[in-house]
Amino acid sequence: MSRPSKIIRLVTDIKPTRMWIDGKSFYITNDPKNYTYDSHIHIEEYKAHFNIDFSNDLYRSRFHLPSIYYENLHNFSHFTIKELEEHTNTNISVPQISNAPIVISSECIKNVIDARHKLHSVFSVIRERQNVLQFISIPVTTDDVKMKFEAFKVKDWEWGKDKISIYFNSSIGKE
Repeated sequence: MSRPSKIIRLVTDIKPTRMWIDGKSFYITNDPKNYTYDSHIHIEEYKAHFNIDFSNDLYRSRFHLPSIYYENLHNFSHFTIKELEEHTNTNISVPQISNAPIVISSECIKNVIDARHKLHSVFSVIRERQNVLQFISIPVTTDDVKMKFEAFKVKDWEWGKDKISIYFNSSIGKE
């Protein structure tokens, strides 16, 4: 009996779902052997979701990552890109510099989808191991936010005409 490859053990052990049933803890793993692509509809959904294109007889998926992931992906323990390529029959290009995309290619779209799923599992572990570096950026310069802020200022002006407002010069509105 052959031992399962390191990549299968990694993917099944990375992030199992923990469920509590009648006071007992159970781990539900996502075994890659259980992936089924029996429906053309599911493949089309993955094709759109993962931006998979077809050219030169190969299916390709390209995506960018934040720079911290590139370094950690190259130094990730218990996992190598070469093993993932062999396990999924794909060619995976992970650049050393962070401004180039990761490219997964194969003659079979199912292999590209499978490799992408396994990489996402690794990315989730890398993300969990990272310390928080900064606060989440919230876009506050969109047109909708600006419009609502202007409406708030007008409403605040009407409510507090006799009070000092932080939004207007105190000399405005005085006669």
